[in-house]
Amino acid sequence: MTDKMIPLLVDLEREWRGGQNQFLLLLKGLYERGHAAELLAAKGSSLGHRAEKAGFCVHYTSRRSLLAAGKVRALTRDGRFDAVHVNESRALSAAWLALAHRRAPLLISRRVGFPLGKSYFSRARFRAAARIIANSHWVAEQAAASGAPEKKLTVIYEGVEIPPLPAAAVRSADRNRWGVREQERLLGCAGVLLEDKGQEWLIRALARLHADFPNLKLLLAGEGPDRARLQELAREFKLEDAIRESKKACLPVLARGKLDHRPQDGDNPCLSSSVFYCCVSRGASCFSRNTAALGPERPPIST
Repeated sequence: MTDKMIPLLVDLEREWRGGQNQFLLLLKGLYERGHAAELLAAKGSSLGHRAEKAGFCVHYTSRRSLLAAGKVRALTRDGRFDAVHVNESRALSAAWLALAHRRAPLLISRRVGFPLGKSYFSRARFRAAARIIANSHWVAEQAAASGAPEKKLTVIYEGVEIPPLPAAAVRSADRNRWGVREQERLLGCAGVLLEDKGQEWLIRALARLHADFPNLKLLLAGEGPDRARLQELAREFKLEDAIRESKKACLPVLARGKLDHRPQDGDNPCLSSSVFYCCVSRGASCFSRNTAALGPERPPIST
């Protein structure tokens, strides 16, 4: 093997989340170091769109396991890839079914602390790995405790791009967009709205703090199946006026009931307009989000 590698990166999620952001950063980093990495993404995925827009080599496939496995097999058949790196569960299943681990070392990214599945299929996928890359020691410990081969586990902390500090005018404009006055303090939280992400605990904490800190506001940026339940919880605690919502962590956003379509790719309203950045999650590390918050000098609060 030469010093320069050709890895195949596989991610079959359509949504843009922290894991997809990390994979795009990895793709950029590999190219910058002279490695001609290629990406296999799901049709219509945000990751594929962004990677292709950035000029990287992108292949597309269905998210269905057998069709995706067929695409992985076709790409790896000639042996030109030096490694196959999978980023999430569907990608791992496709690579394992394609027997990609018999043609190149199989690398698995692991970012969540949930136990591995107990079925033969689930365990066999992880046994096929050359390395299981956890993003924290806690994630590695949880994987090992549920049956991941300890000798194959390694910890590599995630990196982030440090954005320039938002100009005062940008911060003021963003706060005006959310109806937040200068004397009010804004907590920001960005992420998919899922029960296991734990945004409800931010709302419950805000309810307890609001009596002593009536100028405290919360911006929830994200979309997901838990939105209606969180809205009902806010009404239960009479916090409708204290909570601002953005349907996406990046614009367009929902502000005061009107959809704002101004193109500001990559803009994170939580980081540009908040005083503190809150990261809540029951089963995943918040390391990358906390580090991203420190860049624009937003102290992170984690659970």
